[in-house]
Amino acid sequence: MAARPARGPGDAARFRGAGDAMHAVSRLLGTASDAGGPSAVAEALVSEARLFFGARSTILLSVAELEGRLEVVAESPAGAPRDGFIPLAESVSIGRLLGSREPAMRVAGPEAAALARALGTETTTQTALLLPMRVRESVRHVLVLADADKREFSPDDVEVARAFADAAAAGLSRLQLAGENAAQTARQAALARAARTLNESLELNRVLVRI
Repeated sequence: MAARPARGPGDAARFRGAGDAMHAVSRLLGTASDAGGPSAVAEALVSEARLFFGARSTILLSVAELEGRLEVVAESPAGAPRDGFIPLAESVSIGRLLGSREPAMRVAGPEAAALARALGTETTTQTALLLPMRVRESVRHVLVLADADKREFSPDDVEVARAFADAAAAGLSRLQLAGENAAQTARQAALARAARTLNESLELNRVLVRI
C-alpha cells in the first residue's frame, strides 16, 4: 500500500500498515497511562490517531447504547468544552453504525456535516470514517476520523483503521480493568482496617465513635 502524505499535524505522519497502527496504539497507551489517568489516555489516543491518519480532526466518543446517549471524551484539535451528554437520537450516523454491526462506516456530504453539528465540533466536515471500538461484542467507544474535504478510504485504509481501533479498544479495556481492580483492592483494604479497628474494643460507645 502506498504511503500517503499527512494533511494533519506533522510532516512525518503516514497512513501506514496494520502492524504500525497496533504498535502506535501500544506505545501511546503505555506512555499516556504513566502520565496520569483515563483523560490523558483519551487525549493521547485522539492526537495519535490524527497524526497517524492525517485527519483534519479526530473525536473519541463514549457510547452508552442502552441509555441512548453519547459523550465526547476527547477531541484533536481540542474544541470548546461540552456540557452533558449527546442524545444518540441526534446522531443518525452513529445510531446507524451501531445498528449495522459494520466494522467501519464512511459518511460524506450532508450526513458528515450533520454528524459534526450533532457532536458540536468546530471543524468543517465533508467526510468522516466511523470506527466502533468493541470489547467482546459491546461497543463502548467510537473513533471518528473527520476531514474537511471529500476523502475516499480504500479497503487497505479501512483495514489499517480497524486495526488501530481494535488495538485501542483492547488497551483501554485493560486500563479500565486495572483501575477497577485497584479501586476494589483499596475498598477491601479500607474494610479490613475498619474491621480491625472495631474489633479492638467491645465497649459500645467507643465502637460507635469509631464508626
